[in-house]
Amino acid sequence: MDTLNKNKIFISVALTILILSISSIANAEITLNPDVFVIETGKKILFDIDGGNNLYVATVGDKTVAQVSISGNQGTIDGLSGGKTTITVEDTDGEKTNALLYVNDLELSQAQIFSKEGEIITVSIQSGSGSYNTDVADATIASAYISNDEIDIEALSIGTTKITVTDTDGNLATILITVEQGIKKTLCLLPGESKTVQLPGVSGFYNTTLSDTDIAAVTITNDDAQVVGLASGITDVIITDSDGVNSTIIVTVKLPAPEVTEIMEDDNLTISWDAITGADGYTLLFLPLDADGNSDINNLQTFALDNVNSVGPISTTNLTGNIALQAIETTIPEITSDISKIIPINAN
Repeated sequence: MDTLNKNKIFISVALTILILSISSIANAEITLNPDVFVIETGKKILFDIDGGNNLYVATVGDKTVAQVSISGNQGTIDGLSGGKTTITVEDTDGEKTNALLYVNDLELSQAQIFSKEGEIITVSIQSGSGSYNTDVADATIASAYISNDEIDIEALSIGTTKITVTDTDGNLATILITVEQGIKKTLCLLPGESKTVQLPGVSGFYNTTLSDTDIAAVTITNDDAQVVGLASGITDVIITDSDGVNSTIIVTVKLPAPEVTEIMEDDNLTISWDAITGADGYTLLFLPLDADGNSDINNLQTFALDNVNSVGPISTTNLTGNIALQAIETTIPEITSDISKIIPINAN
């Protein structure tokens, strides 16, 4: 085969590959951004079209709800009246796609918010019908609670998620929340103990709010917050800077561990302790030892005690293990003390 024929064959193959590539691109799946539309009556929304052969027409399932127009690779939707319908975009090769459209009278004060971890932002419901519900796509990033016509949104962790709000008429609105790194600390203190939390200090901190001032106190110096435990319980400390950004510190003040005194007489144990302020009662713990002399955690025994200051005498004749005491606050299950010193028991 001469060189000229070889070149003709090469050009023919190359043209075939090029045509197939163009055909593949032209027949690419059509996608819309966004892929679900939510607008209010009388408002407009723009959307982008990708894929297909770039020659598009669009239709609306219910023309009383909305109308749509296309210019190049961008479409415009006009909301006409409340309702739900479908938008169809098709190219001249017959490739098409559908998207849901909600036109409603449910309007929010904000459709997109940016927040920092620990911050709470309130979004107002400006119009809608009846009662409202919220659904958070990723509940690890944010939470949403409705009170009357307001939605309190708490930023929990870094990320982006969508909050969907619906009313009793089926109207729907969405809020896109982006949570950036902020400050949300958890502190565990004893009464009288203090710890320091470093604050971002970007905008200057000027306001401190505690949910219970009997449990903890806070002093701010420059960019440091010194938190002091006052009494057992749990309180939220919210520090707001001059830009309105919140830093949240969740403070748990534990009960102090009981200081026990033990007396052993003729294999009978009596223990006593000073009363713990804030304690509603005490728990006596007995952790037996197994045959190998190891703690048998599966057989831990607990005994609830009323607000007393001693227990005993306890016969230790057949006991081998460890006894300890813990103070508890029954009204708040999370509030306990560390255990007292451990009293070893060895059967004779």
